[in-house]
Amino acid sequence: MMQRINKGWLGALFASLTLPLAGCGSDDSEAPGHTGCENSLTSYPGDCLRSEALTPEQGLSLHYGPSAYTKDAMAPYLIGPGEEFVDVLYTKSTNEQQIYFNAVTIKLRPGGHHMIVSHSDRDLTEGLFPAELPPFDFDILIGSQSDGLDSINGPASAPGDEQLAFTLGPRQQMALNAHFLNTSDKTMLREVWINFYAIDPAKVTGVLGPLWLVGGFGMAVPPRTKQIISESAVAPHDLRIMYLAGHFHTHTRRFSAYIKRQSAPDPELVYETYDYRDIAYVRYDAVTQSPVPDREHKISGGTSGVLEMKAGDTLAWECEIDNNEDFVMKFANQLDTAEMCALFGAYTPAENGSSWRAFLP
Repeated sequence: MMQRINKGWLGALFASLTLPLAGCGSDDSEAPGHTGCENSLTSYPGDCLRSEALTPEQGLSLHYGPSAYTKDAMAPYLIGPGEEFVDVLYTKSTNEQQIYFNAVTIKLRPGGHHMIVSHSDRDLTEGLFPAELPPFDFDILIGSQSDGLDSINGPASAPGDEQLAFTLGPRQQMALNAHFLNTSDKTMLREVWINFYAIDPAKVTGVLGPLWLVGGFGMAVPPRTKQIISESAVAPHDLRIMYLAGHFHTHTRRFSAYIKRQSAPDPELVYETYDYRDIAYVRYDAVTQSPVPDREHKISGGTSGVLEMKAGDTLAWECEIDNNEDFVMKFANQLDTAEMCALFGAYTPAENGSSWRAFLP
């Protein structure tokens, strides 16, 4: 069966295994008492999603949120009823050596729509800044949507894949792009905990890279019309796609991905999904069997088996957008009033773990 893991755009690479929650107590809690958690940190929902920071031997931890649970420290991260924030926290990774990892957890407090983690060798002023998207000159590392990412046992779907790993260089400049939307009637706290679980480099047999193809930047779908936004990117070298997942908003009715091979006259449909609330994550390996996409009955799916591309082959994707509003639908990071058309996933081999990325008009 196709694995449908709505736990972030990396979720289908790892089999899902819940990480036990720990560390929900703190001496610096200024306003304890959230009824949903024992040993509450604050008065805001989501305290017990907190993950303990890893030791250097275990891996690497990153944190988006207040440095302490005091009134002053939490103030920049509060979000009032009906508010929507998209920003980037610039911070440094603490690993002194290059690390390899094949398991990740990401925990978002309620109200979180996404967390995107990217990195760079260059130095920037650390701190929290308004930003719609991650910085384009950074390399994407990982991302998660509102359900978070909760997989700690590695990519063990098919024999031979269990020792593939992502990598991150020492003391990287990190950019944590967070999107929070408060639909409740009470103030909430924006916070995300991220853990990368290290694997022994001697056991790594191949390096994975994120696939990050974003299209439709220049879209302007007129009111009360339908339009297909189509984009494509050429494979930079011979590679294997590990999984694919579309990303779009409430006005996209169909998301499809194709491979146009130089050796074949017709494109091959390899992925299709229809509902932004239940996006399909399709894995391509020797054991996973995926449903054949069915547009009439809105059954998401893709091809089965190992999915390889030759240098020069094209990976194309398209979004069928139904703008049933009275305004022009443009590209932006708002779920109900703007659209996106992005194809995420993972591939191998990736030089130094770099992402295969494209930002297209």
